[in-house]
Amino acid sequence: MMAVAAVLVLSGCGGGSSSTPAASPAARVVPGQFRCPDPEATAWRLTALLDGLGLQVTVHEGLLSRDQLLRYVRRAAATELDVPEASFERAAKRVARDVA
Repeated sequence: MMAVAAVLVLSGCGGGSSSTPAASPAARVVPGQFRCPDPEATAWRLTALLDGLGLQVTVHEGLLSRDQLLRYVRRAAATELDVPEASFERAAKRVARDVA
């Protein structure tokens, strides 16, 4: 889950690296594309949310659908980064296409 932290930190939200591999999600983010005053805290909050929801889904079968989980996480990330929620759906489609 700390991959979230790596994306935020390497993407220009808290610094950057020109040596980031092109295949990584961080390499696809343009500096200034989103606002993130405290990338480390943001990464921890999103990681905690993912861990907690993942635990609930694992322990309580049928409590939460995959789509609900993704919607909650996307909404939290969009709020944290001050971007439209739809930008995560577009990014997920691009990643799925690139992986295929």
